[in-house]
This record gives sequence, structure tokens and C-alpha cells, in this order.
Amino acid sequence: MIIEYEIERSKSGNYYFWRDDKNLWFQPHLHTSFEFMYVYDGDIEVKIGYHVYKLKKNDALLILPHQVHSYETAKHSSTFLSIFHPSYVYDFYESVKNKVAKNPVFQINPSITNQLKSIDPKDIFLMKSCFYKLIHHYQDNTEHIHNNLAGTEQFFEKALNYINANFRNEITLRDMAKKLNYDYNYASGLFNKAFQCNFATFVNDCRINYAKNLLSHSSETVTSISIQCGFNSIRSFNRNFVKLTDITPIDFRKKRNDNAATTL
Repeated sequence: MIIEYEIERSKSGNYYFWRDDKNLWFQPHLHTSFEFMYVYDGDIEVKIGYHVYKLKKNDALLILPHQVHSYETAKHSSTFLSIFHPSYVYDFYESVKNKVAKNPVFQINPSITNQLKSIDPKDIFLMKSCFYKLIHHYQDNTEHIHNNLAGTEQFFEKALNYINANFRNEITLRDMAKKLNYDYNYASGLFNKAFQCNFATFVNDCRINYAKNLLSHSSETVTSISIQCGFNSIRSFNRNFVKLTDITPIDFRKKRNDNAATTL
């Protein structure tokens, strides 16, 4: 479960997507669009950067462009998800550039989800009115502060693509800097600023997240998964997995299987 840069979300100035989900679990990713979630029922954990928000029934959340985010359901969740291009709310987009929300969770009338489902994407003005309606409620419940990551988006995307393609192998920051044509010291400073941790820690986090996905959705052995994730020994894999999750890989798989069986 690695961080993905979703280029397709940026192709069209009229990009719009929605769906309903049960027990959503989605890997860390980012794109240049806005992402809106509403919780019909249950509980879901949303991670934005290194901040975790636990949403419950009737909670809504707005994720700004260029923010790494992921979703994880522990037991049960029923949610609405909508992704829309900044062009629909251009004035708002310009006002929050280089900023982040102190708290992106807010309350909104659930009827907004029905409007966003039934709306004709060709009716641009009606689309805009719906998005500005939810932004009105969002703005009433939060404030924005300067984003210390401003100006690093290009490096951010290049680094993510490089790590996604190579994290299963032995890689270093020096390797990446050389490949991307950055001075090593400059790349080191940018990386720490963008990801709020060092390169080795971030790569290790990607490996463990990928392992969590394989443990949840495949029947492969723990040893096989550890090798696929780039660890040179099962001992190293177990140690790092427990360090990041407070649970062993075997117990993690058992817990996920038990939760899945409970919801059937």
C-alpha cells in the first residue's frame, strides 16, 4: 500500500467523480483535485499527511489538493466520496493555495450527497453551486494556516514516483537525488520539509503499508510478503512492522480476517 500520485485526477478541468463505499480502505495517495467525504454510518479513520481524523456518522471532511491522504475502516463504515477539479471552485482554490486546514472535519446537511449524485456534470453552474454550498459549511468550521510545504510540489511528485517504483529494492536518498538531478544536500532539505521525516523512515513506512495491503488481500505467506516488500530478513520485517503498527504481521492478518468475517 504505497503512496500514489493520481495523474488522471488532474487531466480534465471538468473532472468529477463520486461513489458510495462500504468499509472503505484506500492506500495513501494524492492528486490536484479536492476530495469530499460524508459518513452515512459507522466510523472511518482518515489520515491526511501525518494527522489522523476519526470520522463518525454524519461527519463530513474536505481534503485540499496536493495533500497525501488515506482511508482505513476498523469495523464498519458507509460513506460517500466525491472528487472534483479546482476549476469548479476557483476562487476558493486560490484562497487556500499554500495553506492547510486546522481541522477539515465539519457538519453538513446529508441532502448535499443526493444533490452531488443526481447532478448532471454538464450543468456547470449547478455543479459549482453545490460545491460552494459544502465549502460554505466547511469554512464556517475551520480556519487555514500557512503550509510549510509550499513550493515543494514538483519535488514531492518526483520523489513519490521514484519511491513507488523502487521501494522494494535497496535505495538511498543519494540514489534518488542523482536520478532526479538534484544536489544531495538540497534534496535532503526538501525531502525532510515535504515529508517531515528522513528518507529511510519514509521508505520503511511505504514498505510496511504495502505489507499491510498484502496481508489483508492475499493469502501469501508472511515470509513471501516480507521479501516482496524489500526486507532482507523476516526478523527485520517483523521488528519494523511491530514498530509502526504495535502488532505482529500474523496478528494483523488475523484481526483483519476476523473483522471481515464479522461484517459478512
